[in-house]
Amino acid sequence: MMNIKFGVYLQLLADLNVRPGVPITRPEIIDEDSTSARLRWQRVYTPPYRHSDPISYQIEQQEAPYRNWRPLARGITMTEHTITDLMPKKDYLFRIRAESQNGDISAPTPPISYYKSPTPSPRTPRKTVDYKLFEQDYSVPSRCYVDHLTTFIPPRLPLDKPDLTENGSSTVSLRWKPAQVPERTREKYPITYSIEVKNPPNFEWRDVEAGLTGLSHTLKDIHPEIDYMFRIRAHNEFGSSEATLPVSLYRPIEVEQFYDEEYDSDYEVPFVTLGDCEAPIEEVPPKLPMETPRLTSVTGERAMLHWLSARIPAYAKKVPITYIVEIKEDNMSGFSHFQSGIIDTKFLLEGLNPNMSYQFRVKAETQFGCSDPTLAVSLDRNKDKVKKPLIDLKREDLEIPQAKIRDAAPKGVPPRMSSSRPLITNHYGGNLLLTWGPARVPSYVKGSSLKYMVEKREPPHSTWTVLADNLVDNEYDVTGLNPERDYMFRIRAKNQFGASDPTMPCSVINVRDDYVPPVFSRSQSRDSGTPRMSRRSSIESPLVLSRQISLDESDDMYRSGMPPEFKSTVEELQYGVLGKTARINLAVRGFPLPVIEWTFKGNNLSDKNKYKSIVTPSGVITLDIFNLCLDDIGEYKCTAENDNGIKIIIVQLEYADAPTFIEPTEDMYLDSHKSGRFECKVDGIPYPKIRWMKDTRPITETSRLKIQHTKPNQWSLSLNDVISLDSGLYTCVAENVAGKSISSSNLFVDELETTTKQISFREAVFENYYYPLEELGRGRHGIVRRVIQKSTGKEYAAKMIPACNEELKFFFGHELNNLRRINNQRVPSVIDAFQSERQLVIVMELVKGKSLIDHILSQDKWTESEAVKYVKQLLEILRNIHASSIAHLDIKPSNIFLSSPDSDQIRLIDYGLSRHMSVDYDVKLNYGTEEFTSPEQIKNETVSSASDMWSVGILTYILLSGVSPLRGDNYSETLKKVMEGKINPSEENFKHVSEDAIDFLAELLVVDPCDRLTAAECLQHSWIKESADKGNSPLDLGPLVSFQARDLAQRKASSLRSIPQLHCLTSVLEQTVPVTPFTTAKDNESGNQTYPDCEYFGEYVDEESWYDWQNRYHRGPGAKVVPLTEAEYLARIPGLRTTRRMTDVDDEDVEATVRRKTSVMEADRDIHEDPCLRKELQYGVVADDVKQRKKASKDLFPKDDTKDENPQIVSKFHDLAFTPGENIVLRCTLDIDEPPAVTWYRNEELVSESSRIYIKVTDNGTLLTVVSAKPYDSGIYKCVVRSKGGKATAAARVLVGDVPSQPSRPVATQVSSTQVLLLWEPPTTNGNSYITGYRVDCRKSNGNSWLTVAHPIDECTIVKDLAPNTSYRFRVCAVNQFGFSAYSVASPEIVTAEDGDKIVLDEYTSAILARQSGVHLMPSLPISGPVQLTEGSFSKKYKLTETVYSGKFSEIKIAENISTKRSYAAKVIPCDEDKISTEFEILKLMNHEKVIRLYDGFLFSEKLYIITEYLCGVNVLQHFAFKSKYSEDMVAIVLRQILEGVQYLHHVGVVHLNLQPSSVVMRSRRHLDVKICGFSHARKVSGNGEVVPCEGYPDFIAPEIVTRKIASYSTDIWTVGVLSFLLLSGDSPFRASSVEETYFNIVYSRYDAHSLYDNITRDALRFMNRIMKRIPSNRMSVEDCLEDKWLQVADTTVKTRQEAVFTTAKLRLFADLYRERGILGIWMPEELPETEKEIDEITVKKEKKTEVPTKTETEQTSEAKENIKTETQKDDSQVISQANNSPAMSEKIDGIVESQQNVIEKVAETVVTEALEDAFKSKEFN
Repeated sequence: MMNIKFGVYLQLLADLNVRPGVPITRPEIIDEDSTSARLRWQRVYTPPYRHSDPISYQIEQQEAPYRNWRPLARGITMTEHTITDLMPKKDYLFRIRAESQNGDISAPTPPISYYKSPTPSPRTPRKTVDYKLFEQDYSVPSRCYVDHLTTFIPPRLPLDKPDLTENGSSTVSLRWKPAQVPERTREKYPITYSIEVKNPPNFEWRDVEAGLTGLSHTLKDIHPEIDYMFRIRAHNEFGSSEATLPVSLYRPIEVEQFYDEEYDSDYEVPFVTLGDCEAPIEEVPPKLPMETPRLTSVTGERAMLHWLSARIPAYAKKVPITYIVEIKEDNMSGFSHFQSGIIDTKFLLEGLNPNMSYQFRVKAETQFGCSDPTLAVSLDRNKDKVKKPLIDLKREDLEIPQAKIRDAAPKGVPPRMSSSRPLITNHYGGNLLLTWGPARVPSYVKGSSLKYMVEKREPPHSTWTVLADNLVDNEYDVTGLNPERDYMFRIRAKNQFGASDPTMPCSVINVRDDYVPPVFSRSQSRDSGTPRMSRRSSIESPLVLSRQISLDESDDMYRSGMPPEFKSTVEELQYGVLGKTARINLAVRGFPLPVIEWTFKGNNLSDKNKYKSIVTPSGVITLDIFNLCLDDIGEYKCTAENDNGIKIIIVQLEYADAPTFIEPTEDMYLDSHKSGRFECKVDGIPYPKIRWMKDTRPITETSRLKIQHTKPNQWSLSLNDVISLDSGLYTCVAENVAGKSISSSNLFVDELETTTKQISFREAVFENYYYPLEELGRGRHGIVRRVIQKSTGKEYAAKMIPACNEELKFFFGHELNNLRRINNQRVPSVIDAFQSERQLVIVMELVKGKSLIDHILSQDKWTESEAVKYVKQLLEILRNIHASSIAHLDIKPSNIFLSSPDSDQIRLIDYGLSRHMSVDYDVKLNYGTEEFTSPEQIKNETVSSASDMWSVGILTYILLSGVSPLRGDNYSETLKKVMEGKINPSEENFKHVSEDAIDFLAELLVVDPCDRLTAAECLQHSWIKESADKGNSPLDLGPLVSFQARDLAQRKASSLRSIPQLHCLTSVLEQTVPVTPFTTAKDNESGNQTYPDCEYFGEYVDEESWYDWQNRYHRGPGAKVVPLTEAEYLARIPGLRTTRRMTDVDDEDVEATVRRKTSVMEADRDIHEDPCLRKELQYGVVADDVKQRKKASKDLFPKDDTKDENPQIVSKFHDLAFTPGENIVLRCTLDIDEPPAVTWYRNEELVSESSRIYIKVTDNGTLLTVVSAKPYDSGIYKCVVRSKGGKATAAARVLVGDVPSQPSRPVATQVSSTQVLLLWEPPTTNGNSYITGYRVDCRKSNGNSWLTVAHPIDECTIVKDLAPNTSYRFRVCAVNQFGFSAYSVASPEIVTAEDGDKIVLDEYTSAILARQSGVHLMPSLPISGPVQLTEGSFSKKYKLTETVYSGKFSEIKIAENISTKRSYAAKVIPCDEDKISTEFEILKLMNHEKVIRLYDGFLFSEKLYIITEYLCGVNVLQHFAFKSKYSEDMVAIVLRQILEGVQYLHHVGVVHLNLQPSSVVMRSRRHLDVKICGFSHARKVSGNGEVVPCEGYPDFIAPEIVTRKIASYSTDIWTVGVLSFLLLSGDSPFRASSVEETYFNIVYSRYDAHSLYDNITRDALRFMNRIMKRIPSNRMSVEDCLEDKWLQVADTTVKTRQEAVFTTAKLRLFADLYRERGILGIWMPEELPETEKEIDEITVKKEKKTEVPTKTETEQTSEAKENIKTETQKDDSQVISQANNSPAMSEKIDGIVESQQNVIEKVAETVVTEALEDAFKSKEFN
């Protein structure tokens, strides 16, 4: 009953207007100046039943001589407040009240006096004021008020910390002392206690327990891994006490303890959850106490080191901690590493010198970094007492000198600054006073000069800048602050030994503007604290803005008003970005608020669509100018007017230019304790702000780090006395109003001090530093390409060696080591070297001359004296390298080049087989070129410099006779002749050669290397020494021509294709080439080619497991040796699979298994370099078993299942990038006969309709709309459509869009007098949107502004109309739908030539430049119904223009719709009325976004006209070949689209049968959006399939078509697999020298997976293995392919695919071959001239038969330009892809190729620039 009454009583109290605690205690003024005062008071106590009501405070003010109190500030939630705008020389009284949310007001506090007079003492009242007016009445009637002040007061609690006891990892007990209150209120008003807690590093205290009556309490379920702080507070009815000092609960982190989110979820209670910490888990180094370690158990050579344990902050990620011990000896200048990876907090020091002193210190280390070291402890040896022993040192009674332990006393350390915040006082306007506590320096540091540094930060910027330095006092006056900005300040202390860590920052938050007049309440009382209108509120009108404020007529200052005045901080020169919204910012003060009016060029700005002006109550004026253009640049006049005056200011608006790095920073390699400097040059308009960062953290200057600016545009960061911790990524950030640009470089610090820095292989991405260009040569082991260094633009040669294991890397690594030892101008010098997982790259000096043989054959005359000259140069080179103990060991004509085209000095290249000759051991090398290798190399005996002299003899023999003396019919016979060494010079070949030459050969071509002449002796031979006396009779060049032709063919045949195979000469000598067990035959009846056992072998190959397939191609782990009785082994042996259990295997089977295993292993040993032949030999061993297993199944080709009735998604949604705030619309079009069930998912979670998400389902489609999308709406969206027959899915990534990242630095690959060919790399990220083009700017080296010169869509362009002999720089930015990227680093300085040399373009560069001028055709109109064949003429609807293809069976023309002017493709096929083309009937069925669309059909004059859409892009092969590199993700995107199209074809019962590159065409030249076309071979088949003729490009024909078996849906899967292999390897898997060999490779699955790029992902390899199955029934279905892991759009999968990047060199070679074999390329015009006279004629349309009148040269040039532009705008890729292959086309191509280069140059010279500008201005581009 009592409890019920008490509850009713509490409810009544809650309903009454109860004053929330009286009075507020301890009001005081803590800071003041002439115009402001800061008040502080004790917070009011609120009874427990009012806890839910928020309490605020109001300050009341009384001004003399008035006696009334008026509110000054309301709604204050803190217990401190600053009162500003006080009048000088006036006195005030202040008091505070508490106010509840419903308006209840507490009693006021006693008044606080604020007296200001001219006297120095601020507390002395002036005599002229009667202060009795302010006295309170404390008579008897007011005694109750006094009682409130003395008796009815809050409790007082001792400040002592509470006692804390841990009762386990999750329970603690607290105990505290009692609070004190007056005896009169002790019993009537009981005391309760509350416990407050906080989790460092948070600063907010929270109540976790309240209403406690005892003096102890136990807290349960606290988190066992989080640090806590607890304190106690006492309460009664009159208020709360101050809290006790906090007690801390410290949680040490164990070594093996990790952060676990599931573990945290068990402790989700209100006061201990991780979420309450409100701080993200950071990755920070550990914290180690700085206390000096201790040394114990010290002996002569040992000592035990102890230290305190480190900890990880509570807000940081928990990881294991290890320790590092560092040592310093007496003679060392710094500490060095002694031991790391220590887990314990003690370590035994061993191996110490008993007579040496040491210092030790400790660091803590995690994966996120190291802590600061501890202070050092010293181990001092008393050397004075150590006497030189006079006895034998080996005696056991030898006394070891005693060691004395003392703490280290270093010469000096930086000071230590308290972490407490600086104090801000006297804050008024833009001025304030900073004060801070003194820093401290250890007592052992003598003579330290202590100074302070003040740092400032302006939020939201994160950069700290130095405000003041070298301060001696502990205070500093800050002036000139902007009253409208917020600031943060912190302090550092420094001395001559370094700077301390900064203090915690203090903040200045300006909540209102100093010039805002007071805001009045409804009662006309002035509120000068918090204005009613917030800082961000504003009043807006189109162009004129004003505000009316009512004034207190009793106030003279506001009655008089203030004229307008613009603030002095206004910048009269401001900037805007072209194409974006520009903003002019001003600030004005005046009362009343002035009316603002803007004018530009004398006109008022009245266009609301162009201009928008705003003024805030604080006087901030903004003028927005939308879509800034050059016409908007100029002077803007702003007029401010009110009743008291008028003010005008003129602001100059200029366009801003984003920062550009003229010279970027470069990577730097430094030895420890050395110095270096990062330097860069940057410009921009306005000049950008520069800041330096290290590993994403800002850099501030220290004694070792100095930032320097050398005008006008050079910046440098100097690093002195570097250490290993200085290693990292250093970034220079340049930023202005137009954008931001960065330049990053790495610093590598080597702890080992070396005298010289040698080039070594570094693990970095080669393409990040160099542009790989055309191939210069290809040998057995590597490929040489011309490359351009990105940072300097210099040309070099790069030798790229595929090396997939450590053995190959070690073998070929000798070349770099030996080149570093050679110092000879005739040997290419090494520039750089790179090493990756599967490749070595050596960058060397570029040799630009011809090979020696080519140079000889280009001469009109060749004599013996000329031969002597070159042999002499070769001997001089060998003498030099032999002196360096290097032997070349591979001297041959193809390794000797001329230095330059106009020089006769030779260079000796290719040191891949060179070896360093050592006197300590014998060097053997059983490798070389068969014709030029020495006998000792073949015999695998010791090689030496004499081995090179044998090769010199062979080379000399060839130069004099043109004949290779020891060449046999094959390699084995050649090696045998070399070993015999029998050489008999033919009289016929040497009839014009001197006797000295024959003697010279005889001295060199000796089998015993000891009998050969050395290089030095050869130079003294009479044939060399008396070279001038040799005859000038011409030598016959005929044999040399034959030798060169044979050598070129031989080198091409043995050139590298994938991974280099090292064939030792011994194995070549003894090699017997295995022969495949398969042979082809002809059918006697039909005459067709037959392939015996191909089906059986196909089943055998398809049974190969994924593990064995990898192992066969060396892409997986090696095979394990397992007992024969294990089932796993027999399951892995090909051809030995069985369904029986191993327990059923009898002894006979085991013996047979052993025999087969032995035979298979022997087959492996016979031929190990050809995995395909190895598999065939293995099959030969087990063929009988395979055939016997297959006899039971007569049907080796199971029928394909009938096509399913799954729902089809005709049009799917695709990857989408959006801007937050816009709508996301995802749409799918369905082909289904029944109402579908549609489900949408995002990141595999069901999407439901809400206020922003709408889902619409119709009979033919579904639509998902996300209104006003947020960033968290991004993800992977998937639509699942279900019906009775099955389901269909569509998935795509929806991501937040952004501008692209910065493109790479452009370089000039060719330079003429007026043109430059530029090349660059695309951005690393595209902002989740396709790159639509680039903008190229140019600037003269002495110029001030950049000029836009080109808008290409690819990563190259020709810049024209340059001035001869002038220096230029270029920069590039990328464009996507979201805007422009940051500018690239400016190109190296390029100087144009003086004369008129033209740029020579290779085929692909010409093609890229020509295709950039194409226009985007108008989109095709939707089809209004099914297409019907019309019998009759088409001339009323279409107009046929030029022919783009003409073949034996068809031709393709451009058809223009007469009414709509849209372009289409018209394929013309001869056809009778009784026999309509199958292609037309199939195209009528097509209605899918990935299949070309049919628009019309006509049958006229025995010809069928098929009208289809005209595609703008190129075929898929050309699209990738045009790029410099492409990623595996791009291939996956294309293949997924192809498979979606194939899935639809199979759905309607159609098999394409001709999927090849020309059948897959890009819809756009910029986007990866493809369509399937070329249906000339397509068939509509049933589920059983049918036999089809063997037609099409041979490489892409399925094996069942070649063998004339049934073809069905799985046939298309094979062709998709071949296309995948092509794009993932750059070559066709079955390509051979003839069609018959190609068919043989297809039928017997002879493809080499080594051809695949080395860095393709494992998922891609698995996909290739599963799709390229020989037997159709073993292949994946199209649905399985689409569900394969490799083609999914998950973030991890996409990221992995994007990291695999391939170059296009191999792909371009195949594209050339593909074109030459009859597939016309897009880059070739339809007709090309044979003479220069026809160049202009090709560009003129010949529609009129009348003769065109003669025109002037200018008119002809103008018309040619216009017509070439028109021709190049037309893209014939789609229609060409539909053409049939024919011999006629091949003959036509041969004639076209001869003059192609001339026409392309003509097109590039006359059209490219104009067309690029038009393309950039088009709507689609923008």
